[in-house]
Amino acid sequence: MSNSQTHLARKSPLLATWEAQHDNGWRTALIEQPDRTFIVRVGPGSQNGVVLLEGTLAAALRAALWALERGSGHAACSEACSEWVMTVSSDVPASDEGGERGDLETSGRKPLHP
Repeated sequence: MSNSQTHLARKSPLLATWEAQHDNGWRTALIEQPDRTFIVRVGPGSQNGVVLLEGTLAAALRAALWALERGSGHAACSEACSEWVMTVSSDVPASDEGGERGDLETSGRKPLHP
């Protein structure tokens, strides 16, 4: 790896996506952006009926659960709902602005709480 590639690799942030599948067929996703905001997608199946932008992971989680209940009547998760599954990507360019990442989990199937 060249010096310029090494520099870019160190500067690229790790960005996370959390997804959960619910027992009513709806899916929720929290997608971290380079500026450390979060896109919230909530909808039936592979469709994303509601798209919101939130400033923190906790706000994104609350928004996803609110949209899920409001849109589908799904007030609480059951054993049939999946846990939040987190994936990490580093292929998005780094933001020039810093920002707190908060308490982000680092791998696999982890519970996510507001």
